[in-house]
Amino acid sequence: MKLHSLGNPCYLLDFNNTRILLDCAIDFTSILQFLPITPIINYRATSSTSTSSSTTTTQNNNNVDNSLKNSSCFKSINNYIFIDSGIKYQIPQLDLVDFETIDIILISNYTNIYALPFITEYTSFKGKIYATEPTLQYGRLLLDELVQIDKQSKTTRNQYWQSIDLLKQIGAAQSNNVFKYAYYWRDLYNHHDTEKCFEKIQTVRFNEYLKFYGFTIRAVSSGYCLGGSNWIVENNYEKIVYLSDSSNYNTRYPEPFDRQSLRNADLVIATKLNVYPQITLNDAIAELFSNIGSTLSSGGNVLIPTYSCGTILDLLEPLSEYLSKVGLGFVHIYFISQIAKAVLSYADIYSEWLNRAKKERSYMPEAPFLHQDMIRNQHFTPVTHITSRFQPKEGSIVFVGHPSCRVGDVVHMINIWGDNPKNSILLIEPEYDFKKTLQPFNQQLQCRIQFIPIDSRFSTNEMNDLIMEISPSTLITSYQYTNIIKNKQSSGSEGNTTYMNPNDIVKIKQSSKKRYENGHLDKTLAQQIQPKLLVDNGENSVSVAQIEAVLSLSDHKYHLTNPNISDLSSLSHWKEKYLWGSLSIQNIIKQIYQKGYNNIQTEIEDNNNKIGNNSMATLKIYHMVGTNQVETIMRISITEATIETSCEKTRKILMDIVSDCCFIKL
Repeated sequence: MKLHSLGNPCYLLDFNNTRILLDCAIDFTSILQFLPITPIINYRATSSTSTSSSTTTTQNNNNVDNSLKNSSCFKSINNYIFIDSGIKYQIPQLDLVDFETIDIILISNYTNIYALPFITEYTSFKGKIYATEPTLQYGRLLLDELVQIDKQSKTTRNQYWQSIDLLKQIGAAQSNNVFKYAYYWRDLYNHHDTEKCFEKIQTVRFNEYLKFYGFTIRAVSSGYCLGGSNWIVENNYEKIVYLSDSSNYNTRYPEPFDRQSLRNADLVIATKLNVYPQITLNDAIAELFSNIGSTLSSGGNVLIPTYSCGTILDLLEPLSEYLSKVGLGFVHIYFISQIAKAVLSYADIYSEWLNRAKKERSYMPEAPFLHQDMIRNQHFTPVTHITSRFQPKEGSIVFVGHPSCRVGDVVHMINIWGDNPKNSILLIEPEYDFKKTLQPFNQQLQCRIQFIPIDSRFSTNEMNDLIMEISPSTLITSYQYTNIIKNKQSSGSEGNTTYMNPNDIVKIKQSSKKRYENGHLDKTLAQQIQPKLLVDNGENSVSVAQIEAVLSLSDHKYHLTNPNISDLSSLSHWKEKYLWGSLSIQNIIKQIYQKGYNNIQTEIEDNNNKIGNNSMATLKIYHMVGTNQVETIMRISITEATIETSCEKTRKILMDIVSDCCFIKL
């Protein structure tokens, strides 16, 4: 079994002769390296173009030398270097994998699906893709929105910035430089790509078993968002848990985190924890509301850059209640996004994926959320686009994207509200560096800026408690949690822990319980078998038979069938020897001495000179090859013997000795 990290989160798991890709997210923090691009607002808002918020002018790049390109492509603002060009995106290292060999892709939630069209439409992938229904539908909305925003931010300015030579000039080759892998960043896909991509996804329900040969896969609730899931891959011997974004707050709107299904895991792969674990969700929301209240009370407006789906569903209802409680019930809330209405509608439709309280509301029947009531009371307005007709009321709250503050309508809102000291910009998305997010705007910003990360995911302490409860034999997590997340077992001992860097490959020791695979024996072949008595011991007698057969795998099942004429020429085996019994180290050493090897050092884990289920013997043999003394190492366990030597003659002698000791001739 093997795990390959292609990004965060994007993992390739080799398990049971199957290759499974776990998530495929885009790292949106790379957008912070670009200067903001402001869409030009018009009355119809149907064909908006874009301009950079920087003061640089567009140049004809056809006849420009590298020094000029360098001066125009990169701008330094307060010692930060920014790219003055159209946005490109940091996707997982897909070129490291032959996607024709990938069998399955599992998507845990709609925040980890953004890179999927790069795989389905631009690689040779032909496997299966699984996600829950809300993940599919919200993912489709979010990707279409991103494509539209990206289209509005397209520009032909400074296209040469991705030159390796130019990147070297700004120090991108340094290991800690944010531009180190910038030459891999990609242009976004288009709307046609997203449509074709989502046609290939198969939806699943929580705890629905997907059966493959020798193992099953199922999704269980992560408690993070609508349809957010963790994945369990298991067979008769091993249980693997992939823990993606998960939330332990049972009072939130999604179906609660499924803890019970994760128990007795052998391997846990844990990703994406709370970036600011010292701030609880309830405290962060309380602080956010307090800042909103103080800004509104002083006559200002509040701008909250956020994603179009996710945190906003946590905030709208309690924010409305807070405003009424503090006498600000007249304040108007705007939600600006081309998918705003669809996001709210799906939240009401997918009641089966909600927590118990909201499910019960849908049975009454009432809408699970209060969004429609807020709209009817003219307290809340979803807005598709900002046009020049958009005139928010004074003393308003505006939720708008993109949270990077580089593209989308948020750039326009910062430009019109940022110079008023009464206004506030409240940054709530935890993954963005809040200092760098508004850095390009600093010269024009007079408003109040506050960073209040709203993150419902597991804190490091909560993850450590969960790991202790699950007590997996092996834990794999990201390098940023080194010595923070530990595999402390409920027994008090410490399990294996591996911290993975991007592009790392980790080999995982599989369960010693698994020694055989189940298969089907062809009826005709079975009738030809003639068993021979090997050990006559009454009820414990043992009979064996030799067969010539072809092993094949089809429909997720192994089959043994009679060979045809073309198969017979490739069949080779020992016709008169059968594997039986346990190895005696004493007999092996005796035969090695008889072959003329006199210098032998022995390390045996058991004292009975026999290899048991959990023991191993190591033999170090020193001998001459020509005029040089060489060392040959032989390691013997109950299932295998390995020989490390530079002398092929010695290897053959030792192989024959092991064969003579562990085979019985009939």
